[in-house]
Amino acid sequence: GEHFISYILDIHTGSKRKIPFPIYDIHPSGKYAIAINYERYYFARDGYSYDYFGNKFWDEKIHPKDGVFKVDLKTGNYKLLISLKDIVQFEKNHLDENKYHYLEILKWSPDGSKFIFFHRWNDKNKNFKTRLFSYDIKSKKLFLFPLVDTISHFNWKNNNEFTVWASVPTLSTSIVRNINNNLLYKKLLRPFYQLIKTKFLKKQLSHKLPNTHFLNFHYNSEEYNILGSGQCFEDGHNTWTKNQRYMLVDTYQNEQGYRQ
Repeated sequence: GEHFISYILDIHTGSKRKIPFPIYDIHPSGKYAIAINYERYYFARDGYSYDYFGNKFWDEKIHPKDGVFKVDLKTGNYKLLISLKDIVQFEKNHLDENKYHYLEILKWSPDGSKFIFFHRWNDKNKNFKTRLFSYDIKSKKLFLFPLVDTISHFNWKNNNEFTVWASVPTLSTSIVRNINNNLLYKKLLRPFYQLIKTKFLKKQLSHKLPNTHFLNFHYNSEEYNILGSGQCFEDGHNTWTKNQRYMLVDTYQNEQGYRQ
């Protein structure tokens, strides 16, 4: 076909109903879902998108009609909830708008009041960088979590906490973010910071290795704590038991065939 669609299947009767748009994550109420545009995702993410003929209309670095969509699962109607352009512009600082930008990994909180997602952009070799956002349905506000070198799989622990495999934010992460976002800091501190970075930290920064762990973040906060230190050494898909006592993570084999 020419477009991606979804079907709702009744497992008891076998009947099905068509939704004229793909869905990503269903709201806990079951009434609607959030989604991305897979026709554009096709051009952005090899190996994760679905194959189709490729509508060149969507093949733009920052498409004005792309973003996060809300899909009504009763009527099939869908609308743009947050535009990709607005997300790119949010605290963009030195973000390169000439790269290919896209959204993925959308996940509702357990109570459905908010969701988190990735904003990513590719270079010419399709290596990507990532920003982690939350979006509050009631206030319609975005929140950008600390920028780090590495960020991957995440899941909600409860309505106010989620766990993500990521590099540990550093003091310099917070300092640089404040300098970039505050006009006074820009005028007074950025020249000094650039001098220090260029003259004294260049070698250390070039050899910096990501310090990655499972980080447990509080919603809309830069506060976090490290989980599984000394036990979890690899990225994995994490989930929580209902009593929030245990985090479950899939494991990987090393070169000797042992679980890590």
